[in-house]
Amino acid sequence: MEILEFNAQGVRILGPQGRLDALTSKDFLDKALAEIAAGHHRLLVDCSGLSYISSAGLRALYRMAQETERMGGALALCAVGPDVRTVLDMVDLASDVPMHSDRVEALAAMAG
Repeated sequence: MEILEFNAQGVRILGPQGRLDALTSKDFLDKALAEIAAGHHRLLVDCSGLSYISSAGLRALYRMAQETERMGGALALCAVGPDVRTVLDMVDLASDVPMHSDRVEALAAMAG
């Protein structure tokens, strides 16, 4: 899995590309945990390139949310496509992790 990486307004942005499933979620989680350990406690997952998420991917997102919160930071998602959004809505992820329509909206919300 390719993971696009950006920094903007003090937020580390990770953009997983393709599928976040049993084969790829460990690498994605490891990358996110390394970012958190390096001091990036505000993470934004840009889902615009994400086509599928499984339960393993959901576990990775929940773990990222726990770790950022433990460090006094925050996790948010943006640009979630309809197929991925259906899965996220089934587990009510939005009650734990804010979801924004695009990166600009997410960065504005995370800055406040």
